[in-house]
Amino acid sequence: MKYIIILSSIFIFGCNITKLVKNPPFKILDAYYQNWYGGREGVKGIGIKIKLTNISGNVNFKNLYFKEHKLDLSVNNSGNEILLSANINTGYKPENMQMHSNPKKEYGNTLPQNKKDFPFKLKENEAVIEYAENKKTSFYKIILNKKKDLFMP
Repeated sequence: MKYIIILSSIFIFGCNITKLVKNPPFKILDAYYQNWYGGREGVKGIGIKIKLTNISGNVNFKNLYFKEHKLDLSVNNSGNEILLSANINTGYKPENMQMHSNPKKEYGNTLPQNKKDFPFKLKENEAVIEYAENKKTSFYKIILNKKKDLFMP
């Protein structure tokens, strides 16, 4: 009996379960993501745009969870619509990476960062908006449309 109580406690308190809301205090007009590529090698990323309307109450948008990234949201208010945007830099900077047959010559390269526990299990085109309404944090899952890649000179 003692082991059942201990295992139950570990399961209840150890799981990182985040509850999603079904009816947010806003309406989504458009939501998409787009791969973008710069004019130089290694300059690329993913841009996310979400257009909202009918925002009721005191809503403060915090973060966006997408492709195992927790992203800061940029909020642009234009009348009765709000545009949320975020960006993932997927590029690399080859000038900061020293590759050599002798591993000692690679000293100083930055190690790839380990992904921390991501609180959501999302499909390729799903994202979660984190927002606070009257100081209560909530999460809402959305579907993002994939737009055509953007190539910038």
